[in-house]
Amino acid sequence: MRNWMEDQELKERVWKARALLEGVNAGALRNMSMVRARVREGTAEVAAQMDILAGNLVGRKFQFDADRFCQPAR
Repeated sequence: MRNWMEDQELKERVWKARALLEGVNAGALRNMSMVRARVREGTAEVAAQMDILAGNLVGRKFQFDADRFCQPAR
């Protein structure tokens, strides 16, 4: 299991995503197609890298007491 709280690769992806938006305001995203395209492409790249980092870890691990949940209702 991966420790996401202290993961350097994850921190690098977050820094890259923040850098994409540095100095960009809502007006620039609305009115400047080049800015919009740069942010869109950059976030798509970060998302693809995050998918690789997460790998097969999508989901949750649960462990239940099978007997407790398999008893018939009274």
